[in-house]
Amino acid sequence: MLKSKIAILGIAMLVLSLPTITLASVDVYFSLIDDPEGAIIEELNKAEKSIDIAMYYFTDRDLANVVIDAHNRGVAVRIYLDKEQKEAKYSKSGYLAKQGLSIRYSNNPYLMHHKFAVIDEELVITGSYNWTAYAGARNNENLLVIRDPPLVSRYEQEFDRLWNENYLGEEKLEAPAQELKPLAEEPQTEKIVYITKTGRKYHRLDCRYLSKSCIPISLTEAKRRGYTPCKVCKPPS
Repeated sequence: MLKSKIAILGIAMLVLSLPTITLASVDVYFSLIDDPEGAIIEELNKAEKSIDIAMYYFTDRDLANVVIDAHNRGVAVRIYLDKEQKEAKYSKSGYLAKQGLSIRYSNNPYLMHHKFAVIDEELVITGSYNWTAYAGARNNENLLVIRDPPLVSRYEQEFDRLWNENYLGEEKLEAPAQELKPLAEEPQTEKIVYITKTGRKYHRLDCRYLSKSCIPISLTEAKRRGYTPCKVCKPPS
């Protein structure tokens, strides 16, 4: 009997000595069916220490205001955007910078196409969902809210790498004159086309000429660089 009690006590002490296991969880949202914007707002409002945002397009005024609220209550906020957002007509980068938030722009010669945010180093929000009004109201998009420490750490490492090594600069900008434009006047997200390392044409993603190299680029940038549409796949022009 004594041996049995000792064995049970030993097992109990072993269990108590094991590290606490944090179970991962993933919540999935689809625009036009669920409310991805509401899920983002809920998580931003719960932030206590930090919010790191890497976003290709950031034009959603409601999300911008929630981020500003977090900044005003003492949360450390860093925002990393594609370089086109520096001058884009409906970008909220100038509005956010005017409120004292730290903004940096990618020095990627093509696109900084990330769409993720890390909150309190505990969860990551990611998916196809750009932080735009169109993403929630007019596009088919997906959003994931992930709580998984190793995965969240990987996203945080990527953000730190971009923030510290791959940026054009950190500036304070004036809010654009179009800050209060209604949703109906907000343009669609920039179309993406694809180029090769050697050619001078831009293509659709399924074009056969992309078999050896496939580089994403915005349609506007492709035209600016002198690329012309492929006559085989007939991309948007």
